[in-house]
Amino acid sequence: MLTLPPKELRLKLGLTQSDFWSPVGISQSGGSRYESGRKLPAATSALLHLVHIEGLNINQLNGDDFRVGKHLRETNPAGYAVIVAKVGHAF
Repeated sequence: MLTLPPKELRLKLGLTQSDFWSPVGISQSGGSRYESGRKLPAATSALLHLVHIEGLNINQLNGDDFRVGKHLRETNPAGYAVIVAKVGHAF
């Protein structure tokens, strides 16, 4: 979930409304409404976090990516920790 309001995060990142909202499937005009006070759904907030905070390209993800990460974390926690340390993010 986002810790900053979406507009504040967008401005901090130096992105246009289109560049900020389009990776999560929201038009510029829809994003503008959220930035003007419309309630942001939790799922949209989570997607914005994944894209703009965690740096994920959600168009390139699939369920296998998450299942592999989960399996590695559960079966080889030490190996998982080494990989996380190298890439800088955890699932």
